[in-house]
Amino acid sequence: TGYQRRVRVSSLVDMAASPDAVWQIIRKNSSFLVKRNGHAFNSDPANLTNWNSFRQSGLTQKKAVKITPTEKGVVLATKISGKSRKPATQYSSVKLTKGFRQVSRSIKSSLNGSYYRPDLVTAALARWSQIYRTLKVQKKAKTPAAKPAAKVTPKVQKARKGKKRVAKRVKKN
Repeated sequence: TGYQRRVRVSSLVDMAASPDAVWQIIRKNSSFLVKRNGHAFNSDPANLTNWNSFRQSGLTQKKAVKITPTEKGVVLATKISGKSRKPATQYSSVKLTKGFRQVSRSIKSSLNGSYYRPDLVTAALARWSQIYRTLKVQKKAKTPAAKPAAKVTPKVQKARKGKKRVAKRVKKN
């Protein structure tokens, strides 16, 4: 009669909700949910395609990928499956600042080569391609540095003075 079942507290903390249960909760009600023209989109940074679906959701999957732009490249962050209870250390990130081909090769090798999420390779490469285009546009939009003034020779100065005199005569007449 005095026997009580003891339950370890650490085993309760380690238990997390299944991805299916989490998806059923957040699929119609989430802060990342955006509804436009009858379609449901998701603005979660770990959702590479922005479609509101279980497969693409970075919140529900144990393995997810983020690709976020920086000034000179991108940051590739992969979700660590054992740290779902610690959001601050949930992702391991790598800065990628080389050229287009080198970055795309490293994205392929990190997702496909290590069997992390081979189904997200094409979506990750498409996201990288879009980010690369915006980085190119931003570089072109910057104002060019002021060019130093060209040296004016005495011959050019004489020609300029002659044009000014002709312009004054025309105005007088």
